[in-house]
Amino acid sequence: MYKILSALLLFSSSVFSQSLTIDDSFDQGTGLPVGSIIKNVTEFTNNRILLMGHMNMYNGVAVGNISLINSDGSVDYNFNCGSCFNNEITTAVAQGDKLVIGGAFTEFNGVPRKFFARLNEDGSLDSSFDASASFDEAVDATMYISQISSFGNYPFQQLYVSGGFSIDGMPYVNPIIRLNFDGSLDTTFNFQINFIAPYIESFAVLDNGKILVGTFSDGLFRINSDGSLDESFNTFDTYHCVINSIHVLDNGKILLGGHFFDNDSQTRSLLVRLNEDGSVDDLYDSFEVNFNGINSEIYSITKFNDKIICTGKFSSYNGFDDFFVLNEDGSFDDSFNIGGVTSEFYAENNYISQAVVLNNSKIMIYGRFDKVGESPIVNLARLGYDDLNANDYDKSNDLTIYSQNETTYFSSVNNSISSIEFYDISGRLIDSAIVNSDVYSCTLPNNSLILYRIFLNDGAIVTGKVIR
Repeated sequence: MYKILSALLLFSSSVFSQSLTIDDSFDQGTGLPVGSIIKNVTEFTNNRILLMGHMNMYNGVAVGNISLINSDGSVDYNFNCGSCFNNEITTAVAQGDKLVIGGAFTEFNGVPRKFFARLNEDGSLDSSFDASASFDEAVDATMYISQISSFGNYPFQQLYVSGGFSIDGMPYVNPIIRLNFDGSLDTTFNFQINFIAPYIESFAVLDNGKILVGTFSDGLFRINSDGSLDESFNTFDTYHCVINSIHVLDNGKILLGGHFFDNDSQTRSLLVRLNEDGSVDDLYDSFEVNFNGINSEIYSITKFNDKIICTGKFSSYNGFDDFFVLNEDGSFDDSFNIGGVTSEFYAENNYISQAVVLNNSKIMIYGRFDKVGESPIVNLARLGYDDLNANDYDKSNDLTIYSQNETTYFSSVNNSISSIEFYDISGRLIDSAIVNSDVYSCTLPNNSLILYRIFLNDGAIVTGKVIR
């Protein structure tokens, strides 16, 4: 191995490409049926994925609108919630080894749980969490939860919730309420704003406890931690806007995705960037499309390392369909291109709802499609890289690397190593080995930089670099 390594390190000259491709190691089998709808994807412990929405089957297994999928794409049969919920599930967040589920349901396996439930890791009900009384106090009539966001350190996190419901007997659409960790209503938070068209499309809880609130037509507001309007923030509004997603950049600026019409304009913008005080950042390209693209929208904005992934419903948008990646300065990163999504079943009504960046740096996309690029796949796909690069690695605490004399050791703390791959700095595979052990040792050449990709037995993938 070692003479080959040295020679390849010396003479390799291939160019690395960051193209995203379908990750074949995530094997869905027959996957989801055409016509299914995924409402939410949430990563859980051990790289497992929780799927929620309208679906009665996954890879030939009856799933009842909720299913936990292993990192290899198989169903986790250890997760069993029985008959589960009596109505739609729309969203979820992970709290350690528990899952908080929101939707339009009122029961879980016959136990009253109004719109909210917390499940244990095996899918059973966590009886210590009950928000039913909170909603009896706060809301009336038919209700659903559209978004949950946690704030604070586990296990003392509070939960912010938006949805469609009534307050004090008066119809109210999508306000925000705050719950304590046990599901009780936090009465110190009182959302006090009455919008002209009070429909909250999205919100984001900031590190200081303030909240950015994106509406259906009233623009963007910032709320103090007690629910009052932060009047120091310049409310953003246009003639007509829908703010589907909010992303706060590392420099404090705010990126909005959706669609935005100016009053006298025949164009619409899909992205707008604001300064930290809410004023429009005029130096940022707002990415306009002409009026004929009236159905074009961005549905989600997701941070990916130092990049930003935007997904939605659009075609030929700077050469991208339904998915593109930006640098933080707003320029397009042309090296990330999945070829868009298409559908024969959904005709022109195909789109990507969201991209979810997983802990192993792979990307899950879901929406309405039956083909990603040229690959036939229905409504759910995991993307990976077609190669490895020295600037693209994630050093995991589960892995220890050390050298003694001329030998380098790779030791996995929690999971055994199934196999390992070595690359040179240009991203070319130069060697690999089947390991099936907690420790792998080898002799690496001196004065070299070696990239590695390690496959653990639970399906996780760890990448990194070793400098000798």
